[in-house]
Amino acid sequence: MAQRHGHTAATSASVLEMLKQTQAAGTRFSHSERVLYTACEFWVAASSHALTRFVGNIPKIVLRDAEAAFAAIGIPSVADMLRDARNSLVAATPAIHAWDILAQLQHRLDHLEQPIDGMIGRFAAEQTWSRLKQPTFEPGMFGLGAPAEARTR
Repeated sequence: MAQRHGHTAATSASVLEMLKQTQAAGTRFSHSERVLYTACEFWVAASSHALTRFVGNIPKIVLRDAEAAFAAIGIPSVADMLRDARNSLVAATPAIHAWDILAQLQHRLDHLEQPIDGMIGRFAAEQTWSRLKQPTFEPGMFGLGAPAEARTR
């Protein structure tokens, strides 16, 4: 993680507002959108060394969700690290504090050689491209009615 990327509180607030509006409107996020959101939020926290604050009081749940997101994106190295940390939290004794496990995870993530930002970006691009290849509108939706070949004559 040579480059440090982060987002501002305003960015988080706007994303949260978007989620609230979507939920209020009864719209559902696709699986890919949820995966992307989860991976991005986790990776920003890891990149800005805010994992402890990010996982809060529910580290096992947050790590499980992030693990599933990175596995779905196709980044098994990160998914495996998250699974190992989550399993360590489950087996933790009073001698091993959750903060120590998260510090070890942070250290491992800091030393990854893979371009995780780029891999997440590639997943986002692939999801966008697959949607563009499969439009969800009807040909007559924009009042054009006639097939494309009839309009070009």
